[in-house]
Amino acid sequence: MRSLIFALFCLFTQPLLATTVVPLSLAELTKKADLIVEVTIESRSAAWQGQRIYTTSRAQITHTLKDQNSQRSKHIDIQSLGGVVGQIGQKVHGAATLETGKQYLLFLIEPEPEKYFVYGMAQGVITMMRNDKGQLAIAPGQESRQHGQLFDLNQLRKSIKQNRHEIIQP
Repeated sequence: MRSLIFALFCLFTQPLLATTVVPLSLAELTKKADLIVEVTIESRSAAWQGQRIYTTSRAQITHTLKDQNSQRSKHIDIQSLGGVVGQIGQKVHGAATLETGKQYLLFLIEPEPEKYFVYGMAQGVITMMRNDKGQLAIAPGQESRQHGQLFDLNQLRKSIKQNRHEIIQP
């Protein structure tokens, strides 16, 4: 009986590891992001940085919605937590995952010059894809939706520009 109680104690007193994400509105994402861009991911690579694995996604900027730097390169490297190096992988639940060849609208922060991270983890990633008419549309989140509802990309662009304008005006 003591060993059962001890086993249960050990089981229920172990630290639980989880990712907690605070939901962000479009206005909050727009306000906090240093850079809002539409990109195509060209390549990805993962490497150790200290005791963590980071994946660097090379992206070509195809459209800019917010940027204070008019001289920014059209190719940027975006870092995200997690990845696979050799036979060792680290997964961070809620972290942004960008796939090579896919198009995204990203809300990015730039804590240091030319060092980019997605703001709000996966919330800062909106997948872009072609609708039935061949026009670019968006799917909520970063998952590709083959049978889900797609939304108008131009409407989202207008909303971002409106939110950006309201932030700038006192």
